Amino acid sequence: MSTLYQTPNHARQSRCRSWPGLLALVALLLGAAQASAASLIDFEALPVGTTLSAQFGPSGVIFQSGYVDADAAAHSGQHIARTYGLNAEVFTPTSFGLTFTSAQAQVLLFAGSYFAAANATLLGYDAQDNVVAQDGPRALVADAYHTEFRLEVPTPRIVRLELRPDTTADLGIDDLAFDGDPPPPPPDKAPVITFTEPLDGSDLDTDAVGIVGVVTGEGLLPSVELTIAWHYPPETTAPPYGSTLDLFGSGNARQFVFPAFSILPLGPIEITVEATNTANLTGGSTITINNLPAAIRKRMAAEQAPFGEFGFGLTATGCKIAIYDSGAISLDPDGTTHVFRGDILEKWLSLRGEASYEGLGCPLEEQRDGVGGSLVPP
Repeated sequence: MSTLYQTPNHARQSRCRSWPGLLALVALLLGAAQASAASLIDFEALPVGTTLSAQFGPSGVIFQSGYVDADAAAHSGQHIARTYGLNAEVFTPTSFGLTFTSAQAQVLLFAGSYFAAANATLLGYDAQDNVVAQDGPRALVADAYHTEFRLEVPTPRIVRLELRPDTTADLGIDDLAFDGDPPPPPPDKAPVITFTEPLDGSDLDTDAVGIVGVVTGEGLLPSVELTIAWHYPPETTAPPYGSTLDLFGSGNARQFVFPAFSILPLGPIEITVEATNTANLTGGSTITINNLPAAIRKRMAAEQAPFGEFGFGLTATGCKIAIYDSGAISLDPDGTTHVFRGDILEKWLSLRGEASYEGLGCPLEEQRDGVGGSLVPP
C-alpha cells in the first residue's frame, strides 16, 4: 500500500506510519481501490502541547480547537488530540470540531475519553451546515482511544465534523482518516492585515476605542487573534489582553471589528492582529496609539524640565495620572493639572502597591518649595 498521508511540509505535518493493522483497516473501510487516495493524520509529528489549528491545512483539515497530548493508550503511536486546552475549566459539554478544505465522502477516526467513560456521537455536515452523516452515540472507554467512528456518504459532501459528547468529558481522537475531493493548493503567502481604525501613531484622548481592519489573502481562517498591550504599573504581572475576533465577509478580503475596548489605559498602547490561512502561514500587523488627555499633553509641552520615558498611567478616584521616569502629571475632572517630581514622586510611588493601587491618591495642588529648601507635596 502506498503512503496515505503526503505532505509538502514535513516540519509541520504527520506522516503515515508502518502499522500494518491500521493500514489494512483503513484499506478495508475506505476500499482497497481508494486507499491510496486516502489521508491519515496521527498527530505524532507535532510536539505535546501544540494548540491545533491549521497545521494540517495543506492536507485538507483545519481544527477548530484542541491540543496535542501524549497518551500511552493512543490508538497508534503515543500522541492524540484532546478537546480542551491545557488547564482549561469547562462546565458544559464541548464538542471536538474540525473542517475539511474540500468535501469528503468517507471519514474514520478513533476516540476515547479522559478519566471517565462517556457517550459521544460523530456528526458530518455539508456546506449548508446540514447533518448528512451520523455515527453513534457510542460508548467511549475511559483512558483508551480505540472506539471507532465511521461516516460515509455516496458522494463527497462532508465539510465539517463534530464529535459531540453527552457530558463534559475531555474527548480525545487519534488516527483520523478521510477520503474524498483533494484539498485545494495551499496559499503560498501569509495574510496581510490593514488597520482602518485607529490609525497607527494616533494621539487619542478617550476612554474607549474601536478596532477595525481588513485581512486579505487566500485560504483565510474564519477568525483572527487580537492582542492589546500597554504599560502596566510595576506591581502588575498580568499578560496583555487577548481576544479572538470573527472575520466578516467572504472571499480574499474580510473585515474584523472590535466595537469598543473600554476603560482604555493611559499612554502608548500596542494593538496587534494576527491572521492564519489554510497553509498555516500567519501574518501580523501592529500599530501604536498614544492615549493621553489633551490637558496633560499641553502641560508636558509647557514644562521646561524633561519627564523622560512614560512609565504607566492611573485612572484614580478623582483624577488621571501619567507617570514618567522623572515626573508625573495629574489631571483633575475640572481640567486642572498638577506636576510632581523628584523626592515627592519617589515617596508617592513607594506608597503604592498591589494592596494600595492609588497610594496617596490624587494631588490636591501644585508641588512647591517649602521652608529651608524643603518641598511641599501637592
